[in-house]
Amino acid sequence: MTATEIIAKANESEECCFSDCLAIELKGKKDPAKLVFGIYQSAAGHYIGRYCPECGPFDRQSGYFETREKAEEYLEQMAECFVEI
Repeated sequence: MTATEIIAKANESEECCFSDCLAIELKGKKDPAKLVFGIYQSAAGHYIGRYCPECGPFDRQSGYFETREKAEEYLEQMAECFVEI
């Protein structure tokens, strides 16, 4: 599987962010935001993790990589750790 295919499959999940209760209350929303799995970038480098559209980065599920390409390679090598194959 390619990194793009793994990310798409992981995002089929209906996992939601329940840590954004304050954001939900302030914005008048009734439901928590759906977490988005992907490759993200921070000051420390690229990483694999989940992002909440309401409150920002939710978790990091890998170490940091110098480039997006290295993060994609890792994701492809470790696919079974992130999605059911």
